[in-house]
Amino acid sequence: MTSCGYKKLPKKEVNVAIPMNYETRFTWTGDTMRGILSIDGLDDIALGGAEERGVLDPEHMLLGAAEACHFNTFRTIAANSGVDLRAYRSTASGELSLTKGQGYQFARIVIRPEITVAEADLKRAQRIMEKAHGMCLISRSLNCPCDMEAEWKTV
Repeated sequence: MTSCGYKKLPKKEVNVAIPMNYETRFTWTGDTMRGILSIDGLDDIALGGAEERGVLDPEHMLLGAAEACHFNTFRTIAANSGVDLRAYRSTASGELSLTKGQGYQFARIVIRPEITVAEADLKRAQRIMEKAHGMCLISRSLNCPCDMEAEWKTV
């Protein structure tokens, strides 16, 4: 266990059916672009368009998915490697571009994690972050660059 209370994940063989499948349901509420996203076993999520206030929009959800996936991938590898992760937080930003005849798309996503590790683990944690960046399922599935600009602290 690390000093931050994270348990080192046990090494075990993962037996997962491939391909994995994910399912969601979206129901329009009849009000502007708002609707409800449903996922079995979770609370429903109110969604709207990017210009609507007070509800999540798909653009922010995409950024959040990339950001969380980077953390999950880094955390898993770091824990299995015995890295003493003390703190992690991040921000993400996405730049849209307009392509004539195609519409808007993300031109680039940047994830900026701030990671604190034990001083003895810094170099190894930096290598793990690079590995995790290349392994993140969401960023590898995107049609735009997903860059990472990490800031490191040690204790």
